[in-house]
Amino acid sequence: MNLCRFVLLDSPEIPRSGIFHENRIYETNGEQAIGIHELTKIALLPPVGTPPSIRLFGKTSQDSAGFHYANPGGLIGPLGQLMLPAGFSELNVRWTAVIGEPGEALDANEAAPHVLAYTLLVNAVSQPFGDDYPCAVGPFLNTPESMEWSKPMLLEIKYGDQVTSLELTLPNLYDLVSEASQNRPVLPGELIAGRPFAINWPAAPQAGQQISMKLGEHSPLVIHLT
Repeated sequence: MNLCRFVLLDSPEIPRSGIFHENRIYETNGEQAIGIHELTKIALLPPVGTPPSIRLFGKTSQDSAGFHYANPGGLIGPLGQLMLPAGFSELNVRWTAVIGEPGEALDANEAAPHVLAYTLLVNAVSQPFGDDYPCAVGPFLNTPESMEWSKPMLLEIKYGDQVTSLELTLPNLYDLVSEASQNRPVLPGELIAGRPFAINWPAAPQAGQQISMKLGEHSPLVIHLT
């Protein structure tokens, strides 16, 4: 399933939850469908609200060190404005697990039932100003049973008139969920972001560009760099 959060354009003050299917949003109350909406009538929100924390593993794709934290209050969703901070040096694209059930001191085999879904996350790397900048996430939460884990997937990134592609076998991230759970419990809604994909950008991302990241047949995450 592709889970999402959204607002109706005619009542944007009310966040809603739903399932994306065949280019429509099926609104739910957690148990049953309560409405069907056309995409032209809605605006997508980040598919999680304000998470308890965002843990990012590795500063770069070559860095195997443990995790660091990003600011949960700076989370933006599809078509959001991602500010490139002073000292911007790199744009990271990550495959990310979203925790559904709390757990503590898990081993990798115990982590599976604690993962609700997966999504893409993009964060800007800044030197020497740290990580207190927005992350973009979405557009949907892809539940584990909807993933084809053994099948390589193509990550296609479009920015300006540049296109780059990368073939990936996606990890289930259970080892990282296990590692994160050793220091303190993982909590519902928390984001455990895998190490950045090794992307050979043909041109450096810069403010003023729109970037679209499409993973296989999943809907793309589109953000505007400012």
